Amino acid sequence: MVSPERVAFELGLKPALRLYAEPSDAEQLQRSLLAAGHAVEVQPLSSGKRLVYVARTARDALRLRALESTILPGGPSRPAARNVLEAHRALGLALGYPSCCVEAFVGRVQRDVRRARDGSLAHEDFVAIEAAASNSRAHHAWLNPVPLDGGSTVVSFYPCALDCEAALALARELFAAFRSRHPGEAVVRHAALSTPLFLARDGTRRPPGGTPADVIRLDRWTCW
Repeated sequence: MVSPERVAFELGLKPALRLYAEPSDAEQLQRSLLAAGHAVEVQPLSSGKRLVYVARTARDALRLRALESTILPGGPSRPAARNVLEAHRALGLALGYPSCCVEAFVGRVQRDVRRARDGSLAHEDFVAIEAAASNSRAHHAWLNPVPLDGGSTVVSFYPCALDCEAALALARELFAAFRSRHPGEAVVRHAALSTPLFLARDGTRRPPGGTPADVIRLDRWTCW
């Protein structure tokens, strides 16, 4: 599945990419990106997966890998020291994410990305969406980072609000670029993003139904 962010990068609308790949796919992905003239760095993870950093120059790709080298996912638990927070901040900005959304993420890292508003532990998706929804007047589908199908996103970051103006401006630009190249896939992705769902504390997603306690209801997406 082609992502809107990759299309946007290829059109010069994004400065860099950070992609997850299975070991069996990483080599082919790297070859295709290099053949397209992009600079690529690959970082193995403890889970067995690979992080693939893509930039316009070898220097920028190396910088992305270096920025995340001390904060890799799946690594040991780390205190939210200043260098850890700065690494997250610099990585988000280098990937072109809105500064307000980057700062919201850094704030959650400082508190613990698994710490819900009531102080209890929850899945990172739940914590991020709980915070974003509390800051939102509307829920815009193109900013949905937790679609029911698990993968049809437009942006690859958690927005600080589900109606964040900076994130919406970026999402509109990304989706327009994607739709210009892949109109059929854009229709399918839009439908997936606007599908109502309930998000549970453990990060599971399911269609709405009943009156479950302790879920975030994402069942009134704004579409345009």
